[in-house]
Amino acid sequence: MHEVTELLRQIAEQTKPDNKAIWVAAISSVSALVGAGIGALLLYRGTKKQIESASEIEEKKIRANIITTERLRWLQELRAKSSEFYANLDMHYNLLKRPVNPQANPEYQEEADKISKEVMVQVNQIILLLNPKKTHQEKMRQSCNGSLAFFQECVGKRNQGDFSFDDQKYAQIKTDYFNALTEVGVETWKQVKELK
Repeated sequence: MHEVTELLRQIAEQTKPDNKAIWVAAISSVSALVGAGIGALLLYRGTKKQIESASEIEEKKIRANIITTERLRWLQELRAKSSEFYANLDMHYNLLKRPVNPQANPEYQEEADKISKEVMVQVNQIILLLNPKKTHQEKMRQSCNGSLAFFQECVGKRNQGDFSFDDQKYAQIKTDYFNALTEVGVETWKQVKELK
């Protein structure tokens, strides 16, 4: 029996836990867990940055699209109103040149008053669309006001029986306006291109 006891003692000695192996295993386990945690954190931060960057890019695209759309809508509206304004102003200018006595022909005066009202509404709509702090738009404002001042001058002459209007001055006011409108269009397209 002594042999059995000796054998059991040797087995027990050979199989007793080694503290070094436990510490190595524990450190290895902790290192693996820390490494996995750091890897997950880095992956999370990288993914978060990608999402934020993509979100920022999409937001800029949407903003650029909205601004572009609104600028082009504004330019089209300005062009349409300008076209109507000068069409009515031309018609009224030509009516003023007719040697018709407004008192003797009330229909003529009624038509002239109707066109005058449309012209005033249109010029005010145009002026409200313009930013006086921008040079080209201020030129358009001045030209609108110049057109109305010239037109009032013509009405005053006509009321005195004078039908000799300065066609060259009117043509120059109109040219200045459309040149300024062209410059506004060029500037607007430049801004649109810079956003894209």
